[in-house]
Amino acid sequence: MVRKRNNQVCTCSHVSILTISFLSPSHRKVLGRALARLPREAIIVATKVGRYGADTFDFSAAATTASVAASLKRLNLTRLDLVQCHDIEFGDLAAVVGGALPALAALKAQGIVGAVGVTGLPLATLKKVVEL
Repeated sequence: MVRKRNNQVCTCSHVSILTISFLSPSHRKVLGRALARLPREAIIVATKVGRYGADTFDFSAAATTASVAASLKRLNLTRLDLVQCHDIEFGDLAAVVGGALPALAALKAQGIVGAVGVTGLPLATLKKVVEL
């Protein structure tokens, strides 16, 4: 992709886009319209699930699947390159392991999601999820 800014030419080999699940729906729709102008193979789109507000967390399979579907619709995409369970330390780790991660694995098997991850601190929380 080539873009001009201040009479300088920039060449980018790829663009990474990260959205968050509690970004307003209208913002994701605007982002979706902008993404439509780019070749899909030139961008990496990542989003997060599980956190839906300052104090609202839901790592159930149903909420995870619905969040991915909503992101796809608002971004006008058919697949996401990366979906991460976000801020897992504030949620129910059993729901992350028993709900969100299996739901994302199923979406990955269908080709809707490319990679699956988790984010959070402290590191002991991440270790616990790996061990569950």
